[in-house]
Amino acid sequence: IIPIDPALDKSAPEGKRATSYIPLYEWQELKLFVWSFEKVLKNVKTDKGLQLRIMMIVYCHIFEADFPFAVIWNLLRALKGLPESWIFTRKNKKGNLDVCEYPSQKIPEIQNLSNEQGLKVGDILHSLWSADLRNNFSHSQYSITDDAIFFTKDISPISRRPLEGMPHGKAELKNQDLKKYYNGACTLIDVFDQEYLSIYKKATLQNKSLEVT
Repeated sequence: IIPIDPALDKSAPEGKRATSYIPLYEWQELKLFVWSFEKVLKNVKTDKGLQLRIMMIVYCHIFEADFPFAVIWNLLRALKGLPESWIFTRKNKKGNLDVCEYPSQKIPEIQNLSNEQGLKVGDILHSLWSADLRNNFSHSQYSITDDAIFFTKDISPISRRPLEGMPHGKAELKNQDLKKYYNGACTLIDVFDQEYLSIYKKATLQNKSLEVT
């Protein structure tokens, strides 16, 4: 649960590990980001459009974070008897390791490990994740109405593939469903933070062989 820097770990003194606080700094910034926008949301209750836009920003920012997924993945690896790895990877069809950069790559790997252990954490993450919301927001391919957010990638003549193809329907996310995704993501942050701090304190008290870098 404490990030190890593999580049520095090789040169750490015997019996020590080279840990890095950089991921923890990122995590702290993410929490402050989320909490700051929660305050903003309380002050713009009359502007529904602004509320929805803020929720999309915060939701996507939470799920783009590396740290929570890496910790959960490593805890599941430990339960399976696998060594720690702070480079999130998965095996491709050829049996080679690919680095997982995106939530849509990481969450299925977590879900597979979780299911193997008979745990629910993978299914919970899967239920909180919307690839359509993340992708359409990140590429500015959406339009907000009074009732829903329309995902426009497949109906825009600019972005749909093939370009000369006919529009094949429009995906949408109801505004109330966005709120559910947003609330779920914020709850994930809060629960993870509480559990991580508890485990972190126990780990640092029990393990004196950490070389902090």
